[in-house]
Amino acid sequence: MNIALPILTKEETVKTFLTFSKGKCSKKLTVYDLWIYHNGDVVYNGIKNVPKLGVHTARVSNDVILKLDFYLTNANAKEINYVLGNDKPLNILKYQEKKVVFQSNRVKGNLRETYNILENIVNKINNLE
Repeated sequence: MNIALPILTKEETVKTFLTFSKGKCSKKLTVYDLWIYHNGDVVYNGIKNVPKLGVHTARVSNDVILKLDFYLTNANAKEINYVLGNDKPLNILKYQEKKVVFQSNRVKGNLRETYNILENIVNKINNLE
């Protein structure tokens, strides 16, 4: 994928690129918040049922930012099955002033790819990979 990185001002690089929150459910699944910034900085807050509790930082490459931007720009409402159950937590993804609430087992396509990348980032922070 050959996509040019946008030219960002210093102020824009510290703005949040996206936020992702994995909420609690009836099972003992992980609960955390994740902030990813345009410059690749990542802030993770492990809340419950995670190897690393509290705030931790990391970095992702520009390639990861570009992939996330591509998938999120091309995601659409048809990729979400809105029939919700209580078997999985609700995930909240905020990107470009839009908010998507979904369960991980009920998404496909670009949103599934986005979710997989975010889970990979969290796994690396928690030293699970």
